[in-house]
Amino acid sequence: MVCCRHVLEHIDDPLGFLRELRETLDEQKGCIVFFEVPDARHTFLRGAIWDILYEHCNYFTSESLERVFKAAGFDVLQIDERYDGQYLTLEARPASIAEDDPVAAAAVSVGSLNRLAGFQALFRDLVDSWQARMAVWQERRRRVVIWGVGTKGATFLNVLGLTHDKLEYAVDMHPAKQGKFVPGTGQEILAPEALAVHRPGTIVVMNPLYTPEIREMVCKYVQNVRLVAAVHPTHSSQVLLGGKRANATDVLNAPTR
Repeated sequence: MVCCRHVLEHIDDPLGFLRELRETLDEQKGCIVFFEVPDARHTFLRGAIWDILYEHCNYFTSESLERVFKAAGFDVLQIDERYDGQYLTLEARPASIAEDDPVAAAAVSVGSLNRLAGFQALFRDLVDSWQARMAVWQERRRRVVIWGVGTKGATFLNVLGLTHDKLEYAVDMHPAKQGKFVPGTGQEILAPEALAVHRPGTIVVMNPLYTPEIREMVCKYVQNVRLVAAVHPTHSSQVLLGGKRANATDVLNAPTR
């Protein structure tokens, strides 16, 4: 088995890369390859703009992912959405011949382009809404921190222009990040334990899927803090809290106990 997670979107010639991989498997026709990539639909149609970064040369839908693997000489067995639709996973094996249907692909491409037509407005609306929200919190002198300084956190801060004089700290559980600073905006990255000292009024959660564990950890250090998901204010997603399904817009905007 070959496992490749979050690599293909960083390669400027994914078809060439996959063809080389296929050549190495000539004597292993039963070998299964497993790939995971970000789902372009989540990024561009659902407003997950904090996942856009220059290191991603490619963004794949399930259709374009299937096509590039078939063109490279693979038989695609299964494609699934994972991680609440944020990622796509693909399982494939070497095929006897490469397949490509440019006519069908062109039809799919037209449909995708039509759906992408509203992305610029979606992007601008999301940025404007978050800048307005941050301005209100600053006017009210509410101390705000973000939780999660991976791609989402760094992009969120830089796109919104939230330098350390506007948003002082960021929190991340990863020990290797703690004590470092966010590129571009300069926030010091703190361990969760630091919440007991800095006592924020609001925590912006960069990935709402982690809400249950974040809420549990936050309650150890600070009370009556508001958790807010870094999504569009009018959007909602489903999270699991206390063993029950709950709307993230309601859950994340409710203070901790």
